[in-house]
Amino acid sequence: MELLKKFFNGEVTLWKSYWLVFWLLGWLVFLAAIFLFKGNMVGILITLIWAAYTAIGVWRSSNNYQGKKVWSILAKIAVVSNTIGASNLMLYGFAPLGIY
Repeated sequence: MELLKKFFNGEVTLWKSYWLVFWLLGWLVFLAAIFLFKGNMVGILITLIWAAYTAIGVWRSSNNYQGKKVWSILAKIAVVSNTIGASNLMLYGFAPLGIY
């Protein structure tokens, strides 16, 4: 639980926040939502909550990042792109993926 709080507050390193939580776990949550919930509203809701949680955590982590500025900027671009994708999911559900 402490790790989840640290992530949300941006206290986890940027590479761990982006690659492990945002990217890897994000895909696992997305795939689980598709296959376990068959694209229904529960799956969409879980995916949207996870997308919001990870977006905030990565954004805050990138604000705290002390390395090259380009990595912080790229992480934020990925967060914005993912947010657009999550918004698309909210509007259209999993139908574009062929799951009804």
